[in-house]
Amino acid sequence: MPGCEGRKDFLRHIVNPRISEALLSTDEGRAVDTANRKPDDIKQIASKLSSVLSDIRKRIVNAENSYNFSIYGGSLEGLARYLSSSAWDDLVQATIAGLREYPDALNYAVNVVAGILAEASEAYRGSCPQVSEAAQRALARLNDLVKSASKSSPHANELTKSQQEPIKVVTEGKGQSGEGWSQQAS
Repeated sequence: MPGCEGRKDFLRHIVNPRISEALLSTDEGRAVDTANRKPDDIKQIASKLSSVLSDIRKRIVNAENSYNFSIYGGSLEGLARYLSSSAWDDLVQATIAGLREYPDALNYAVNVVAGILAEASEAYRGSCPQVSEAAQRALARLNDLVKSASKSSPHANELTKSQQEPIKVVTEGKGQSGEGWSQQAS
């Protein structure tokens, strides 16, 4: 990708802030529905969500090493390859599998991943359209994987209509995120 440069590093400027914010929301009890749940159940769900969010970060750190997509000595071409790879799909599938029994926590994690992809698409749109396009394709695959998983989930009847609709990406303003699966905690 000659001339493909970005000012935002995917891991440090997009992934880490979003995952950190999500972990903080989880720790503060804002990431999962607490209504009609026992405190021990809430702790268990929050712990599982934290674990899955940390795993997302760990997988992306490992991918940065494998695909060499850091803007600090790497190439954004590697990020386009990663977002189009089975390794990215594995991250999504592990997220779904890890939270399948907790639909609200799964929806929250899906929104975090969708937000990462939306921000990456926007951040690299002008400077590296190949990465922007790869992020949009990854978002479409995320939508397909989640829809497929929701059909086979034993908790599918717990998903609301809005949670079964495709992810709609909001790319304006600071709070860029995927929406349509659930309302993100404020």
